[in-house]
Amino acid sequence: MIKRILAQTDLGDLLTFVSPSLFDVISVPAVLRRLRGVRAASKQGWTEQARGLSQRIPAGVRHSDEPGDPFSGIPHERRAEVGQRILALYFAQLFSDAPTIVDLRRDRWSWSDGELLWSPARLMVSWEPGFQSAIQRVYRGFYEGDDALFDEALGQLGLSGAGHLLRAHFGDGDATVVTFERQHFVDSFGAIFEHCKRSGVRLDPDFVLLGAYLGGLYDALSDLGQPMNVAEAFRASTQPGARVA
Repeated sequence: MIKRILAQTDLGDLLTFVSPSLFDVISVPAVLRRLRGVRAASKQGWTEQARGLSQRIPAGVRHSDEPGDPFSGIPHERRAEVGQRILALYFAQLFSDAPTIVDLRRDRWSWSDGELLWSPARLMVSWEPGFQSAIQRVYRGFYEGDDALFDEALGQLGLSGAGHLLRAHFGDGDATVVTFERQHFVDSFGAIFEHCKRSGVRLDPDFVLLGAYLGGLYDALSDLGQPMNVAEAFRASTQPGARVA
């Protein structure tokens, strides 16, 4: 239903990355209200947000309305570096107080004279504070090895008992060498939502937006085909002194 209603919009395109099973554990009317609000706020506030975007995104990424050479034009020896820049952008926005521009899809990136250009659709999200805080704590708990924080944050999100599934999604093992695959994203998030369905859990509507944001990330990084040091991207984007609004 949601995808059909938004099929002609950029939000509809982004929602193709969201596992269908999510819509079994979330309020459809609440999601529709949230998405309409996002569209309205994006339309009204884009100019102001875009003006200061260069100060909020990591070094090595530049916002542009005029993309250069296609994403596929990135030299092979620079592809891992490009992936690290995109990962840093993902974390920097998620840990910022400013709205998150959610479109990280592969066709929004280009390469011009050694510079990575980002031309996202004009869609930005001001996360619900409690949701954003809990997601930040999940990431901190995982990448900083704080199991208590990780489990506590999952409880805030209604995901108690799903820790093993989140760890599988993040990639149990070496977080410095992670390969991103679109199907892994769909399968791992689908397993989490199936767990919620069996447990009778209803999730926050912002999970739809997070799914679109994460889905775009996987879309881009899977195209690069390089293992990524996710732990390093997380540290670089969230440590004191990182360029985050």
